[in-house]
Amino acid sequence: MKAFQLLFVAYFAFSLLGCNRPPEASSGGNTATESSVAEDHQHPQTLQEGFDELTKLHAAIKSAFESGDPELAHEELHEVTHLLDEGFSEIIDQHATLDAEAKTSLTTLLSELFDQFSKLDDHVHDGGGVTFSEVDQVITAKLDELKKLIP
Repeated sequence: MKAFQLLFVAYFAFSLLGCNRPPEASSGGNTATESSVAEDHQHPQTLQEGFDELTKLHAAIKSAFESGDPELAHEELHEVTHLLDEGFSEIIDQHATLDAEAKTSLTTLLSELFDQFSKLDDHVHDGGGVTFSEVDQVITAKLDELKKLIP
C-alpha cells in the first residue's frame, strides 16, 4: 500500500510539472545549471530570425516523427513551444513598425502554432491522440501564413 501511495504522489507531482506549463517567476534561487542555461539561451531578435529558427525546429521535429521515433524530437518540441510562447512575444512587443492589427494577427497565428506543436509534445509524452501527418498539415499551412506576415 505504501508503494502505491508513493507512486500516486510521484505521478501527481510529475503531472503538475508538464512540458507546456509557462515558466514561473524566478525566486532568485536558480542553481548554477539553471543560470548557465538561461545565459546560453538567446531569443531571436527579429521576426525573420524567429521564423528561421521555427522552420529549423519544425524540420527536426518532422524528421524525428517520420523516422518512427518521435522521442528524438523531445528537446526540439520544448524549444519550439518556448520560442512560440516567449521568443516571438518579445519580438512583437518591441517591433515598432507593426500596427495593432498586425500584432494581433501574429499573436493569434503563433498561438495556433503553439497549440499544434503542443499536440505533438503530448503525443511524445502520452503516446497517442493525434497523428503526425494531420498536425503537420496544419503546422505547414500556419508557417506559410506566418511567412506572409513577416515584414
